[in-house]
Amino acid sequence: MHILRAQYRALLVLLVVNGGFYAATFREGHDWGGDFSLYIHHAKNLVEGIPYKDIGYIYNPKNATVGPETFPPVFPLVLAPVYALFGLNLTAMKVELLFVFLIALWVLFKAFEAELSPAYALLLVAIIGFNPCFWEFKDHILSDIPFLLFVYLSLLTIHRAFHAEHSRRDNLLAGLLAGVLMYLAYGARSPGLVLIPSLWAYELLRRRRISRLTLSATIVFVCLMVVQGVLAHNDSSYGDQFASMTVETIFENVCKYAQRMAIFWDNGSFRLGRHALLLVTALLAFTGFVIRIRVKVTIFEVFGLFYTLLILLFPFSQLRYLFPLFPLYVAYMLRAIAACSRGIFRMPQKFIPIGAAMLMIAMTYFAQYSHAEYGAFTPGVTTSTAQELFVFITQQTPSDAVCIFRKPRVLALFTDRQSGMYHRPGSDQELLDYFTSLGVNYIITSPLDELFFTEFVQRHNVSWNVRFTNSDFTVYQIK
Repeated sequence: MHILRAQYRALLVLLVVNGGFYAATFREGHDWGGDFSLYIHHAKNLVEGIPYKDIGYIYNPKNATVGPETFPPVFPLVLAPVYALFGLNLTAMKVELLFVFLIALWVLFKAFEAELSPAYALLLVAIIGFNPCFWEFKDHILSDIPFLLFVYLSLLTIHRAFHAEHSRRDNLLAGLLAGVLMYLAYGARSPGLVLIPSLWAYELLRRRRISRLTLSATIVFVCLMVVQGVLAHNDSSYGDQFASMTVETIFENVCKYAQRMAIFWDNGSFRLGRHALLLVTALLAFTGFVIRIRVKVTIFEVFGLFYTLLILLFPFSQLRYLFPLFPLYVAYMLRAIAACSRGIFRMPQKFIPIGAAMLMIAMTYFAQYSHAEYGAFTPGVTTSTAQELFVFITQQTPSDAVCIFRKPRVLALFTDRQSGMYHRPGSDQELLDYFTSLGVNYIITSPLDELFFTEFVQRHNVSWNVRFTNSDFTVYQIK
């Protein structure tokens, strides 16, 4: 009991230090992104009683990469109390997400302490919590951290339910809880949908039948998903993104995600070093994975397989899509190191492998932090030129104005104007006709624009009025 309390004290200290480091290094503002503004706009609508989907973003199916028409409601619900208290305060929202991240780290500790040992689970929390990729992500108001939390809460709940003796009533209650948690993951990010086939596949693999727990979890999940689809968001517009998927997409994503996985071990300057560390950790992780499945397969392995397949099929790869897999990667890596220590070394030499690994990781992290950016985002939405643009659009254009801008969701959030995005047309006339169909009044150019659109504007702006310009942005009014 004393040892257990000491481990939880160590976890608490680790989380406090981790949180303090993150809080002390928040960057001012936000990058131009786009997804963040849609989440905040949904939260704003929830607080102000405006219809959830009324966000001013004009979805262009010919340029679906900008983003879907709406986002799922769970993350906006998380942001809503902060918006209600502080308004459009980006720092306050980052602080809230920091607390979510710390809770997620605690859940990861609980998820892996039995499988690895509490001491190794603490190392897992340290490796993830202080990883520069997660640290850099603290300044992005996105749903990936809540998604990480709800995914591992779901997996932990399912894992415990399957490894405990329960009555029928307890199984039903565990299923209801798992269904709610799986929906929260799905309601944070749509890839959470893979939790359902993961659960079914795991139970069929384990028991060759479907239990009351799985059925009740699935029913709850589907009911909540239907309610979400009716009231807030459905995934139909993601079809426009999957439409560009080809067989080559999978092979390209395998290469891209291998490169992106190396970024977790980036040192800021020596590229060969990060690839060498990736190779070492990947070999360890693979070894740990083999050790794990030779003993038994858990819901964690099944989820990892289904989630990996999903992101390989999705036409667009991003580092943050790997966040749910990285804890598994680290856990398998630590499992292999622990097995090596037990099988080869005696006390006290058995601490050499883990000590060497942690030293190598710590040196990599320190090197990356020495090259990291700590100042305000430039370019970003809080720069003086961006704020001048937002003020002009808000004060000098009619409330029903329709704008074309490279970051339409950001403009819609900060100006309450309808805003859409151009696409690469077959001809200039096609794009002009598209603008006419939307009733576009204003076209805004910036360094963010694609070259073809800059050239398009240069060919046609002689007939437009320049209403505003600064060093970054020009606003044209279409006659």
